[in-house]
Amino acid sequence: MRIRVFYCGEPENAPNIVERASVAAVFAEFCESRCVVEPFDGIDALMPVLLQSLKDEDVSAVYAAPELYLDLKQTVYETLELRTNLSGDILDLLPETLCEEEKHRYALFASATVMFPSEDGVNTAFCTATGSGNFMLIPVTKECVAVTESRIADWFARKTVVAPSPDEPHVKLCRDAAGALYERHLTMGCANTAAVEYLRNPVLACGEKYAACFKFIDVKSEDRSLSPRELTAFLASRAAWEENTAFGCAMSSVYKIEKEGLVQYLVYISVSVDNEVSLSRVASRGEELSVFLKRAAKELFSLIVCAVTDQPAKPENVDFDVF
Repeated sequence: MRIRVFYCGEPENAPNIVERASVAAVFAEFCESRCVVEPFDGIDALMPVLLQSLKDEDVSAVYAAPELYLDLKQTVYETLELRTNLSGDILDLLPETLCEEEKHRYALFASATVMFPSEDGVNTAFCTATGSGNFMLIPVTKECVAVTESRIADWFARKTVVAPSPDEPHVKLCRDAAGALYERHLTMGCANTAAVEYLRNPVLACGEKYAACFKFIDVKSEDRSLSPRELTAFLASRAAWEENTAFGCAMSSVYKIEKEGLVQYLVYISVSVDNEVSLSRVASRGEELSVFLKRAAKELFSLIVCAVTDQPAKPENVDFDVF
């Protein structure tokens, strides 16, 4: 993966905290070349280099002095003309002592953003997909760096699920689904979620002709009362609506259940056809997380094949419903 790492702030405040960020451990493991921190003393100096990096690299990560965090986030979002929304999750964390304007600035994020919240929501680290790359902003505070290290490493691990073998079951079913769409001149709206790379990568492996049948779209729900099942169904329907097609799909974030010392992962998958939604819950069987997510993707592609070819769905698990 092509990665550049920057520091933005007064030079004398940079070295110790950035070293403690374990840049080598977090970024270098996934970086194609030697990973170094490039320092800039202000936003104006950083922006031209950062914008070029966002075009050329997979990830552009900025460690920012806290006093520059809000202005840098706003500058990047405005320059790239990204659509933004208030995050209810961050609003709930923010201290009551902040005025409404401050709360809105701290809670404002672009649509395609993964957040790594600080304990109080202030100066939350995050990663935004910009279309050509990923913009990662990490406030330089000891607390934030400590909290985000493992989360960033996990994010990289998920993003680097690349170039799957064409013989893997989920890739074969993806090719079947893409072929069914292509033959019928159809497109499938696909919701961008935390697990979407397990759909996007096999789609890309099918080649440009078939990959064009899947349109990956930023969708979200403002209704925070929805259950994971309801949210996944909504995202599939919304993806179809956004793409202005009869077909939409979604694969939820990963949910973890711990019971009697055992850990089980759950994922919901959903396909929407003309406002009728098929939905299934996929549970792990003790396999590694990446293996489990590939199996979940395989089941989703199987649902897509059935939906497009008008066949009855035959999911591998019994937790299946149509509504």
